[in-house]
Amino acid sequence: MLDDAAFRRVARGCEVFMLASTAAGLLLAWMLLPSVAGLILLLASSIWGMANLLTLGRSLSAERRRRSVHTR
Repeated sequence: MLDDAAFRRVARGCEVFMLASTAAGLLLAWMLLPSVAGLILLLASSIWGMANLLTLGRSLSAERRRRSVHTR
């Protein structure tokens, strides 16, 4: 079990990973957009972002809620 400071660091790292990995793909897709490769990359980056949000974001939110209930 992580203490609160360690959990915040891990959660922040996960959020940075989600943002950086999704934003990089979306930016590259935007630069290639008139082409088919840009459309495919846009779709793939969107799916990647949603998958990250559903897996990492969901578990982080659940843990944050659990910790906020225990600290009240």
